[in-house]
Amino acid sequence: METIQPVIDVVQYVIGLGAAVFLPILIFVFGLVVRLKPSKALRAAVTIGVAFTGMSLVISSLFYAQVAPAATAVVENLGLELDMVDIGWTPAAAIAFAWPWAALFILIQIGVNLVLLALGWTKTINIDMWNTWVKAYLGALTVGMTGSFPLAVVFAIAMVIYELKMADWTAYMVQDYVGVPGISVTHSTVFGLLVSTPINALLDRIPGLGKLKADPKALRDRFGVLGESMIIGLIIGLAFGLLAGYSFPQILTLGVASATALVLLPMIAKLFMEALAPISEATADFMKKRFPGREIFIGLDWPILAGNPATYAVGILAIPLVIALTVVLPGNRTLVFGSIADWAWMVSIVGVLAGGNIVRMLVISAVVAIPAYLYTATFVGPAVTKVAQEVAFEMPAGATTVTWFGSSPFNLFLLKISQFNLESVAWVLGLVGLTWFTWKYLTKQNELARERVMKQFGKSVVKK
Repeated sequence: METIQPVIDVVQYVIGLGAAVFLPILIFVFGLVVRLKPSKALRAAVTIGVAFTGMSLVISSLFYAQVAPAATAVVENLGLELDMVDIGWTPAAAIAFAWPWAALFILIQIGVNLVLLALGWTKTINIDMWNTWVKAYLGALTVGMTGSFPLAVVFAIAMVIYELKMADWTAYMVQDYVGVPGISVTHSTVFGLLVSTPINALLDRIPGLGKLKADPKALRDRFGVLGESMIIGLIIGLAFGLLAGYSFPQILTLGVASATALVLLPMIAKLFMEALAPISEATADFMKKRFPGREIFIGLDWPILAGNPATYAVGILAIPLVIALTVVLPGNRTLVFGSIADWAWMVSIVGVLAGGNIVRMLVISAVVAIPAYLYTATFVGPAVTKVAQEVAFEMPAGATTVTWFGSSPFNLFLLKISQFNLESVAWVLGLVGLTWFTWKYLTKQNELARERVMKQFGKSVVKK
């Protein structure tokens, strides 16, 4: 450990600068590596920093500052009482980073990614270094449940591999969804595809619902001004304000804030395209010269998906579903509180899967996605609490057990398997079956999306 500590310290320092700083640094360096002119690499780097900052500002100042308090008010008005308190992603990340071995998992992510790239087993280079904490989080839970550090490392490696492959299988779908070429998503939201893909495939076969067009463009074409993203955001905000029991001025403020978000997020997403288009073209040329037939995708954090209005719209619309399922699901012990407004990022990859179809996204959320996250949070609660106590995390007032609603269902599969009993065999078979089905379905959909991306951006960007 001591021999690699200097490397870990450097990586931690760069990540500690914040995503808005280290992401442009990585983009600049990557641009130079693929032989982009320094001036163009610098412009791309600064532009993506501006885009990421702008996206984060809109999400934090409008979504979390306006929607989260309203959602919290709904929970408090209902007087829900469950014995596991959801602390939200920020405390969960703090707990993960406070775990003594957290820094090692940064090197695991980088190392596994480079090995898979060298072997040609992935097309994605993950520059979303901030979210390495999710691997450390899984590692800490594994040690907390099993006492085995080697198993924690194995699970972290498995998570990195799955993340990269999911990114590969959805890369063109992501590009088609947000209108940005040459990218993929390597955020932990991709693990939601394991449970969401079978439901989406089933919806394909339901008469009426299978062919229903309910993406933002289709709604605008069908309902005119009432289908515009701005008006949809206004209606959603007003309705949610009423549900929260807000005063009339507060309801209007929330409505305008929601409308603003649905207008600004797609506009900011265009900056990502402006920044990444020259990087994608330079990468394609670089790979064509040195590795004929190879292509590379740039793996990004989930906010890039917020560029599609459906992500934010469903993020708000699904909050009542989260609250309702929290109450009615048998066996659930998780009180969703800190993550009450986090469904936007948790459902973002479902938007890619459903092509921005808001109805499908809501159905998938209600039928499988929300229940999967609730049951996962309930299962890992004791381990989260144990690790939190070990790192001297300050527990919320009155809470004896804490958990995190954003814990990926993938964690549930791995931790169930780690029990090494007869039930574990069923979980192994389930994971293998879901992985196979997800791969078959996504690769087919991804190929169809590739054709659409090629028409939109041209062969200079999309190569096979």
